Amino acid sequence: MRTKIVATVLGGAFAAILSGTASADPAPTTRLELTIEHPGPEDAPPGESAAPANRRTVVLSCSPAAGSHPRPDRACADLDASEGRIETPPGDVACILLYDPVIATAHGTWQGRPVEFKRQYGNDCEMHAKTRNIFKF
Repeated sequence: MRTKIVATVLGGAFAAILSGTASADPAPTTRLELTIEHPGPEDAPPGESAAPANRRTVVLSCSPAAGSHPRPDRACADLDASEGRIETPPGDVACILLYDPVIATAHGTWQGRPVEFKRQYGNDCEMHAKTRNIFKF
């Protein structure tokens, strides 16, 4: 009887170790630092300094969707749908032809893979048309 108890305890401990090892591999992480920057004018009138850039930065984490991004669930869904690509071909969007440059930057990881992205767009509408919800903050 004692042999059966020891064998059962050891077998259970061995199974627990194996199941713990199998689940110890963490899921690939998605964590991106996203920045939008509206540069100030390059040429200031004589005697005046150029206006400083307007910069906003948020953090986006997925699985579960979280971070300081205001729409993490939508942004994560867009990343998953595009297999981690920040920019995709725009849909049927008409943007006004107003030049108000914006620089979008992303760095971090998507499902464990490194992400480095930086693009300048003519305005916010153009940026949102190509990056969907990722830079909507």
